[in-house]
Amino acid sequence: MEVTIIGKDPLKLKESAKRKEHGNASFLAYLGNGLAQKEELENFKEIVKEVEKRIDCRECANCCINMCARITLGDVKRIAKKLEIPKSAFVKKYLVRDARGRFSMKQMPCPFLDLKNKLCVIYETRPESCRSFPHLKEDLKKASEMILMNSKFCPIVYNVLENAKSAEI
Repeated sequence: MEVTIIGKDPLKLKESAKRKEHGNASFLAYLGNGLAQKEELENFKEIVKEVEKRIDCRECANCCINMCARITLGDVKRIAKKLEIPKSAFVKKYLVRDARGRFSMKQMPCPFLDLKNKLCVIYETRPESCRSFPHLKEDLKKASEMILMNSKFCPIVYNVLENAKSAEI
């Protein structure tokens, strides 16, 4: 399936995604609420694959700059071991709990992002939420709000949505 990369510039993406938010929300609702045909969902998955081939997310790092990654207890254990510090020290130094008791990074950009080369210094042990980003391969019904939010700064998400809508899935 042929895709067109419409844009990668973070500022332009944010502005454009905000203007298209209502239409994107309706489109994601259509895909995620069981209204889409199996073929349409398969086409969406193909578009995801094609856009991911064309955009290297490691050139961007917008997610690391604009988001505070969710951190699981497994992430805490794995990353603390990599950093050779106690889990409690990792939690105290890098994490905060939200109202639901879930951990996320305290600061943006992520403290593990090397801003100079836009690469994660703990890439092999990065959090699960980072591994699954931009969440386009998850259940669209559950992930639609997150995908909509991500479309404002992730070139992959933005381009997947624009290509999928123009393909008239």
